[in-house]
Amino acid sequence: MTAELFYREGIRSVGVDTLVQRAGVSKMTLYHHFASKDELAVAYLSRRDEAVHRFIEARVVELAPDPRRRPLAVFDAFAEQVERDGYRGCHLINTLVEFPEQDHPARDFALDRNAVPCRVRAMEIEECELWSSATWPWPSWRSSGGFMRWRRQRTDYSSAQRSR
Repeated sequence: MTAELFYREGIRSVGVDTLVQRAGVSKMTLYHHFASKDELAVAYLSRRDEAVHRFIEARVVELAPDPRRRPLAVFDAFAEQVERDGYRGCHLINTLVEFPEQDHPARDFALDRNAVPCRVRAMEIEECELWSSATWPWPSWRSSGGFMRWRRQRTDYSSAQRSR
C-alpha cells in the first residue's frame, strides 16, 4: 500500500495521515516501526530496489542462459521492466528529483544505490571476457537511469534494440 502510494504519487506528496488511514493503523503503530517518515521512505526505496533488481537479474538469466550473452540481455530485461503498466520512471531517479537537498536520507539512499548496478554489470562483463570495464561504454549506460529516462520520453522501443 505505502509502496504503491509513494511510487504513484511521490514520497513528499503522501502525508502520514493518508498512510495510516489507508493502512488502517494508528500513527503510534507507524512510528513504533519507523522513527520517521524519512525512515519509512528509505525502507520503501530499499524494498522496491531489491524487487527491481531481483526481476532484472532473474529475467537476464532466463533470457540468456549463456553468461556471455547476459550483458546484452540486460537491455531486454530493462525494456520489459519499463513497459509494465503503471511504470512512472526509475524510483531512484524520481527520488533524486523529489529530494534535491543534499542531506536527505532518501536522496542519500538513491545516490548510493544508483551506482550498484554499474558495479555488478562491470564484474559480469569482465567475467564474460567480452569487454573490460575500461572499454564498456559507461557514459551511455552508467545505470538503468538513462534507460528509464529514455522510456519516459519515447514510445518507440527500437532505440533499445539499437542500444543493445
